[in-house]
Amino acid sequence: MLVEGLIPLLKDGILKRRTYEDISIQRLLNQKKITELVSPKTIIALQSVGAISNPLTLVDIAYLKRFGILQKDAPDEIGLDWANWLGTRLTGGVVIQGAFYLGSPSFYSLLRKMDEETKKLINMTSVLRINQLYGHEALDRLHRKEARFINSCLMVTLSGAAVSDGVHGNRVLSGVGGQYNFVSMAQALPDGYSCLCLRSTRVLNGRLVSNIVWEYPHVTIPRHLRDIVITEYGIADVRGKTDEEIIMEILKITDSRFQADLLLKAKKAGKISVSYEIPHEFQNNFPEKIQYDWNEFRKNFPDLFPAFPFGSDLTEDEVHIARALKGLKAKTANRLSMIFTIAKAFMPLEPSSTASIEKHMAMMKLDRPITLKERLFARLLRWALATLVKTRI
Repeated sequence: MLVEGLIPLLKDGILKRRTYEDISIQRLLNQKKITELVSPKTIIALQSVGAISNPLTLVDIAYLKRFGILQKDAPDEIGLDWANWLGTRLTGGVVIQGAFYLGSPSFYSLLRKMDEETKKLINMTSVLRINQLYGHEALDRLHRKEARFINSCLMVTLSGAAVSDGVHGNRVLSGVGGQYNFVSMAQALPDGYSCLCLRSTRVLNGRLVSNIVWEYPHVTIPRHLRDIVITEYGIADVRGKTDEEIIMEILKITDSRFQADLLLKAKKAGKISVSYEIPHEFQNNFPEKIQYDWNEFRKNFPDLFPAFPFGSDLTEDEVHIARALKGLKAKTANRLSMIFTIAKAFMPLEPSSTASIEKHMAMMKLDRPITLKERLFARLLRWALATLVKTRI
C-alpha cells in the first residue's frame, strides 16, 4: 500500500535502495560485486556470471542499453569497443513497489504533480507480486534482502500468536489482507523479519483491558510464525525461542497493570518457573511514564512530531472537534459512564469556556438544536469541547 507518508521519505532520500528487474544485476549488487555507478567492472562481472557473452551480441547490447550500462546511442555492432560507450549509472531501478494507493485528496494531487524522475522510482504492480514470492521467487528473494514486514494487530497471546481480523463470538472486524502472506514470507527469507505492532491496552465497555492475553479462541497468525512483537513499551524478539522465553519477552512489553495476572496464569500452567519475577526495569510500563518522557522530549524539541507530520486535509477546527468526539466516545462506552457523562454535560459551563466553542458547535450544526435528540447531542458536544479547552488536550 502506497501511502502519503512514504513520499516525503522518498524525496528526502531516506528511502533510497533501488531494485532492478534482472536477477543477474540484482544478485551482483547484493553481493557488492558491482555498484550502481557503471564501470568496465560492470560488464566484466556480468560476463563472469553468464548474463552476457564475450564478445557482445545484439541481444547483449540491447540488454545493456536497457539498464543504462551502455549509452542508448551506442552502435549495435560495438565489437570490443564497448568501453568507449559506457553509461554513467544504472537505470530502471525502483525504490517503492506498491499494489494500490490510499490517502487524502492532497496525496492524490501530489502524485499527479510529481515529476517524471520521481515517478520512475515507484512501480505499481499486481498485489500477487507484492504479497507473495510464488512465480517470481528467485528475483523477489534478491529484492527483499533484509526485509522487514510491518503490520498491526489487535491482540497477542503470551505464546506469540496474533489476533488481527476478528474477536470472540465470531465478530469480524476486518479482512486479513496480506498480513498472513507477509508473516509467512518473513519466515521464508533467511534475513527477513515480521514485525506485528499493537497498543498494549484498550477500553472495552468502559473498562481498561490488556491486548496482551494469556490465550484467545481465535487467532490470525499462529504461534509457530511468531517473530517480533512491538507495543508502546518496547520490542519483543520471540523468533526461535522456547515457550518460557517467549512469555518472558512479551511480558516485558505488557502494560504493568496486567503483568502480575498474566505471569500468574503462566506459572499455574507450568509454562514458566514459579520463582521467575519480571525484571524491575520492565515493571514501570505505565502511560504516565511514556507521557512524562514525551513531555521532557518536547521541551527540547517542541517543533518535532506534530499530530499530522505529513499534513492533513482536516482544518485545525476539524481536528479539535475530532478530539472532542473521540473523548466523548470513550466516556460513553458503557451505560454507567454514559449516565455519568450526561449528568456532567447538563451542569453549567464556565463562561470562559463557552465563548470559545460556538464556532465548533455551528460547524456541527448543533448551535441551534431543535429536537430532544439534537439538544442532548449539543449538550454532550459542548461539554466535550469545554473539557478540551480546560485540559488543553
